[in-house]
Amino acid sequence: MLSHFVIEPIESFYNDESDWMILQSFLSTNTSIDNFLRQEAYYKSIEFQGNTSLLLSPKKDLIGYFTLVDSTIEFPDLVVPCIEVAKLAVQEDYQEQGIGTYLLEEIARVARQTNHRYLTLDALFLHYMWYQKRGFFCLDPDEVDNHSDLIYMCHDLYDEDVVSHFLEE
Repeated sequence: MLSHFVIEPIESFYNDESDWMILQSFLSTNTSIDNFLRQEAYYKSIEFQGNTSLLLSPKKDLIGYFTLVDSTIEFPDLVVPCIEVAKLAVQEDYQEQGIGTYLLEEIARVARQTNHRYLTLDALFLHYMWYQKRGFFCLDPDEVDNHSDLIYMCHDLYDEDVVSHFLEE
């Protein structure tokens, strides 16, 4: 099913009024994420403040989107570049079908192609476990213990097994 979908940058999609109407009709379960797509995503992309990509069906239906931002992650005595997943949303009618997971896999592919080992994001507490099941971990356990609204999470794309296997050959 997902192999027929295409991911396009918002700049190439935003060509005429019908495209604008498709963006305006996007509806996930999070009003703030919907409003970002409708009001800010295109401008932030053309100003290089964040890159938004759209997941489109063959009929040009908007299925979901994500916005990525260059960032850094701080470890003790070390600051490294990372890609922040600033926004991630799936149209409400398409949720619970693996599309969010697919988008995260595409984001990881982009990160690897740009030599970024780490992905970060601020997960709503409600979605914390969903991200955890997909390889993200909490950087501040107090946020989970205190049921903070947002949980700062990280995903390390380094695969020690792949490296070990390569070095053994």
